[in-house]
Amino acid sequence: MVERIGPALDRVTADIDAAGRLLPESPWELGADVLEWFAWNPVLSKPDIPA
Repeated sequence: MVERIGPALDRVTADIDAAGRLLPESPWELGADVLEWFAWNPVLSKPDIPA
């Protein structure tokens, strides 16, 4: 179960595509606060679709 921790950080929403690219390629460039936000808010994951 995922617990959302609040609205996206400005550093995420400023360029969500760039954040999405950096997350798997070089997450250290995002910073700990952004990584923590993504850990609790899986907005880039595929939605669960019931079979």
